[in-house]
Amino acid sequence: MLLLIPSILVLAALSLDLGLACENLLVYPIYMVGGLFGLLAVIIGIGLGVRAGRKGLFFVVLCVAVIGAYALLPNILDWRQSLEFVWKRAGYMEVVDLVREGNIKPGDKSLAEIDSDHRYLLPCTSQIAIEDNSRGLFVIFFTSNRMFGEFSGHMYVEDGQAPSVQQFRELRALGPEQWSHIKRVDANWFYVIWSH
Repeated sequence: MLLLIPSILVLAALSLDLGLACENLLVYPIYMVGGLFGLLAVIIGIGLGVRAGRKGLFFVVLCVAVIGAYALLPNILDWRQSLEFVWKRAGYMEVVDLVREGNIKPGDKSLAEIDSDHRYLLPCTSQIAIEDNSRGLFVIFFTSNRMFGEFSGHMYVEDGQAPSVQQFRELRALGPEQWSHIKRVDANWFYVIWSH
């Protein structure tokens, strides 16, 4: 049973996005080493369980279930991201209203600081991105700032249409040049990822 502990710990940490959201470079090698060690431990566990015969059947099933959980990790991360949006939606809307009222205004590169009451919405930064154009208001709440210039976040879109590639030109000066993922999460909300 002890062979399963490293894999279960790595799965739990990955599922909760611990340390990965905010470009913590030391966390990536730790996850890689931990994941490889955990996977090796599970494979050894399957071998030991098979050698034990009927007594080891339950252990083999647990080891296979852990490998299956690794395969389902992208779905687990999507579920966690959706749940996070539901929990924070009311706070996001409060900030959107503050932007509409002019209490929060963009500065350089379309970025604006949010007040301390709403910092819990942003795990890595205290800034949001704002653009107001002919289509209406757009506000990005950054949920992660990963390695190699990838950003992700929840974007409020006033007209409810998917964002275009031409939006947030100022943000491109910070690194990202294309939308690699756009997913509608609500009537006026999208989960977006920028990457090189």
